[in-house]
Amino acid sequence: MSETPSAPSALPPPDPAELVTLTRFELAIDAEMVRSLLASAGIPAQLADLNTVNAYGVLGNALGGIRLLVQERDLPEATALLADYRAGTLALDDEDEAVPAASPAAPDPMPALWHPDWAAAIGLLLGPLFPMLLHYQNWCRIGDHAARRRSLTWLLATLSGVLGISAYMLWIARDLHSGMGIFMLLSFPVLVLWYFCAGRKQAQTMLGWTYPRRPMGLAMLLGTLVLLGSGFALGILHGISNDPLSRLLVEVAREDVKNGLPYSIDANTRHIAVSASGKILTDTFELQGDALATEAISNFLAFRQAEVCQDDVSRELLNQGMINEILIVDGQHNPVQRHYITLDNCHSGDDS
Repeated sequence: MSETPSAPSALPPPDPAELVTLTRFELAIDAEMVRSLLASAGIPAQLADLNTVNAYGVLGNALGGIRLLVQERDLPEATALLADYRAGTLALDDEDEAVPAASPAAPDPMPALWHPDWAAAIGLLLGPLFPMLLHYQNWCRIGDHAARRRSLTWLLATLSGVLGISAYMLWIARDLHSGMGIFMLLSFPVLVLWYFCAGRKQAQTMLGWTYPRRPMGLAMLLGTLVLLGSGFALGILHGISNDPLSRLLVEVAREDVKNGLPYSIDANTRHIAVSASGKILTDTFELQGDALATEAISNFLAFRQAEVCQDDVSRELLNQGMINEILIVDGQHNPVQRHYITLDNCHSGDDS
């Protein structure tokens, strides 16, 4: 077993012109531990990109992590010392005290875990969210709270992106096919970025462990069902949001707003808003003073209904299934009464 020499009182700084990269680290504590180990062996070393990783986290790791630099002439000795450190074969002056290995100890008792690399491979078919979830479950069972928080951050950030793209394609682009194209375009790069910045850490930690393996076939089945269910739900929402009448009512509401809302009908009555949701077109009227009396509201609603039924455009929309909601609010915009105008209301008016 190799011996770790005692540290000299001072080491000259390494010559920048002769520096080469010995290895890279994701965590500052691991990098500093190995640098101190080299220094104790009389090998000058320095850390590069430490501030970048500390400041930007995932971005810093994506750029290569923390680099441990040594002089080229010290590279063979530093490489051998690093190999002994990672193998856990270094000893201190007291032979009974072993330098701890870089990887954390396996939990005892060992829980059943998903295979980390197979979990990542599932992402090639199901997208990055599912392997992130499996890795998060592993960290929870292993009990590494720092890794669990990092894993949860990746999971929530990716889920937010998925929800944002879904909302965009449903209510802005209104194009399910282009949205699926965005998913397919981004899925693989996100999976690769996550694996090399975070997922690989779990595979390295669990390397050499003997543990009960959770069935990856079950994970694949559940992931497929979730993916199919999500696609089905998106299809339904896309159909609802792209109903021809719904789109037409949105355009009608936009045109009414452009045409000068709000505007006053009389001293106590203002038309203040128009909005559309599905097949319902809502006209909001603000009433004040005497206009809020029960009889006055009834007269106003009867007048509004007659006006809607006699308007050619509104009548055609009613024929297509539109419901015109009349919302009465007071001066503080508190709801006072709602009235719904349908084609049946207009037929009743025609019969009378």
